[in-house]
Amino acid sequence: MLSILINAYACSPNMGSESGMAWNWCTNLANYCELHIITEGEFKDKIEAALPTLPQGKNMHFYYNPVSEKVRKMCWNQGDWRFYTHYKN
Repeated sequence: MLSILINAYACSPNMGSESGMAWNWCTNLANYCELHIITEGEFKDKIEAALPTLPQGKNMHFYYNPVSEKVRKMCWNQGDWRFYTHYKN
């Protein structure tokens, strides 16, 4: 079985957009591959609750990257102009 490393900053079984897309990619790939997934720890409880319910859950290994509340808030407020001050030339 092929092993794949995935870096998905936001990954959650109970959300849409980027978090849901990462979750769906991982759950579908896990049918065919062993995954090692690096993600932010905000949704750890939801991920850990969902894994045992999936037949392919044994192929999904999560590694949670600690992120400060300041960074988490900044990432949630991406539409805010202050988020983009970090991308100055």
